[in-house]
Amino acid sequence: TIGAHYGIGIAHLLKNDPREALEAFRSEEGDEEYRVKGMALAHYELGQREEFERYFTELKDKWGEEWPSEIAHVYAWTGDADSTFAWLDKAAMAEEGGVNEQFLQPFFVPVHNDPRWAAFRERTGTAREQLDAVEFKVTLPE
Repeated sequence: TIGAHYGIGIAHLLKNDPREALEAFRSEEGDEEYRVKGMALAHYELGQREEFERYFTELKDKWGEEWPSEIAHVYAWTGDADSTFAWLDKAAMAEEGGVNEQFLQPFFVPVHNDPRWAAFRERTGTAREQLDAVEFKVTLPE
């Protein structure tokens, strides 16, 4: 299943188990971009900077223009807030599909306290006030 091993790998990263994450990412066969991104994240967590740089460079070179938010995920995970917001801006300007769902991603937790996070959420229509203002009217058939 496309992305299944990637999802398992992310769960392991969030549980602070990068070795298991690396194994899951290695097994991702359905989506090469997810595999490469996951490998970069796991190598970063394992302190293997050379491998991290190799995979991250591949991710940027192959998918950075099409999926800038994926690059932003990695920068946020590594604590590089300036690069995170530069790539989020690229994603918003390119009107990348799903850019308004980025606030749900766990990768961005390290930048939640940065004032640019609130500005990004407002620009993408996902600020708390904007979401709270959405009214749902459900009409059930009789």
